[in-house]
Amino acid sequence: MRFDEGLDDWAKSGSTIIGEQKISLTRTNSGSSGGLWTSLPYSGKTWQMDTTFHISRPAQNNGDGLAL
Repeated sequence: MRFDEGLDDWAKSGSTIIGEQKISLTRTNSGSSGGLWTSLPYSGKTWQMDTTFHISRPAQNNGDGLAL
């Protein structure tokens, strides 16, 4: 599945960008934030989430943080 397809029931906030192959929650500038969520109920008994984080920064800036 491409990330830019099949997310009609999801809402994004802040700086979130949904591309074909990745979802970026923040931009490279300091102080940006973003989020992605759905309010649809999940009827399964179990669920699994696979994530890959790529955290990078220009040499002169520090990271602002990360929360799940």
